[in-house]
Amino acid sequence: MLGLVYISGYVAHVALKHNSCNSCHSLLTLKDAVSNVMPQQDNYYFNVINRGSLKYPSDTLLEVIVVGFKVFKTLISERYEGDFLSVCNQRKALKTTITEFLNVTFENCDSCGYSFMKLIDKCLISFCNILINNYSKSIMDTVVKKKRKSNAKEKSTIIRKAKN
Repeated sequence: MLGLVYISGYVAHVALKHNSCNSCHSLLTLKDAVSNVMPQQDNYYFNVINRGSLKYPSDTLLEVIVVGFKVFKTLISERYEGDFLSVCNQRKALKTTITEFLNVTFENCDSCGYSFMKLIDKCLISFCNILINNYSKSIMDTVVKKKRKSNAKEKSTIIRKAKN
């Protein structure tokens, strides 16, 4: 869960990079690290690594990210992984699926008129990029490990044959 808090803060940072509206910021971030989702004692690690620049996600954003993570874990489960990998635009499919599971509508910001749903979409695009990037790296790590094992077996076979 703590990793999702950290990633949520980064996602909020990316989504709010070009937005100076305080209302939009308050939808995605908290001024101080007090959350209903994560009790204060669970924030210890986050507070230790925070040197003032990390953003603490709001409960709303954290719930969106948790739903998104659950959807992603389901899509890469053994049952659905093949179907998910066969989709042309996996990021778009993932973002659309997460949005459907959120089942929430956001109004426009009272201060600046910007659509809160567009902010959530920016967050989801960034989050989906992170998930898919990490997933592809873990798949490649698995492939490399298997290849190294097979190379090691081949080398040991060659060495045994050379000794005989």
